Amino acid sequence: MSERRGTGPDGQGAKQRAAARGKAQAETPKTGKPDTPQQPQDRNLRRAVFLAELAEAKELRKRVAPRKTRNAELHARLLRTFRY
Repeated sequence: MSERRGTGPDGQGAKQRAAARGKAQAETPKTGKPDTPQQPQDRNLRRAVFLAELAEAKELRKRVAPRKTRNAELHARLLRTFRY
């Protein structure tokens, strides 16, 4: 998504995530079944890529639709306050 601009101090954040994503996809078998991680390192790598992309998407939403984001945050805060 934002591979044109780097997110890290050296500007290589998006490129590293893209490379990690490509590595994780290259190791998955083409059987049609969901891939089961054989090593915790693979799972941690995919999780780190996912969380980085999720944070980037949240930041983008804050910039693009600030009112919608603010309302969603207030609603989430309200739901955390009142547990049923």
